[in-house]
Formats: sequence, C-alpha cells, structure tokens
Amino acid sequence: VLALGIAALGVLAGSPLTVIVLDLAARDTPVRRGAHGGILIRRERTGEEQEVLRGGTTIGYLERAAIVGAIALGHPEVIAALIAIKGLGRFSELDSSAARERFIIGTLASMIWASACAVLVVVTTA
Repeated sequence: VLALGIAALGVLAGSPLTVIVLDLAARDTPVRRGAHGGILIRRERTGEEQEVLRGGTTIGYLERAAIVGAIALGHPEVIAALIAIKGLGRFSELDSSAARERFIIGTLASMIWASACAVLVVVTTA
C-alpha cells in the first residue's frame, strides 16, 4: 500500500512541483499561458506570438507514470525511449529559446521527481 501511495505521489505531485520549478526559473518574468494550456512566446524569426508546448500537463502525467513503472519493474532503459519520443514530438516547437528552456527545465524536474519516487517504491518493496 505504501509503494502504491509513493507511486501515485510520483505521478500526481510532479505536475505542481514542475510548475514551481518553472516559475522559479522564470524569476521575475511572468509566464503568459495560452487558451490551450501552453505558453505564449514571441517567435524570434517572425516576431509573432504563438502558443507552444500545449498538452504539457497530460504528457507529464503519462511520462511520470511510465518512469515510475519502468524503474519499479526494473527496466530503466525505457526512460531513454521516453526522452527520444518526447524530443521528437516537440521538435518543431523548440525553435524559440524560451520554449527550449521551459521544455528542458520542465522535463528534467518532472523526470527527477518521478525517478526519485520510483526508487522509493523499489526500496519499500525490497
């Protein structure tokens, strides 16, 4: 029961934690969010404003569930595939330095949290 609670914490609490880390990284620059949950950035090439990184919350939940499951089942190599899939899926949105920064910081914060919780799951079930 404890392991399931820690696994749920690893998946669910990662979202607010990632938002806190991203807000800390933004420092005094307010992050403007779009209508679909993404962030609004000004394209460096064209100067127009566009919403990017939509669906990040849902992707984060799925990513953390996969990481917790992979580590708990003894297959951490799955994380490499997750990183590749995520990077390829977001590649076209990462032409802005602001989008790249948020993508990297958010991904690392989310993955570190999920991995730490997964290690606790493994320790509690050993």
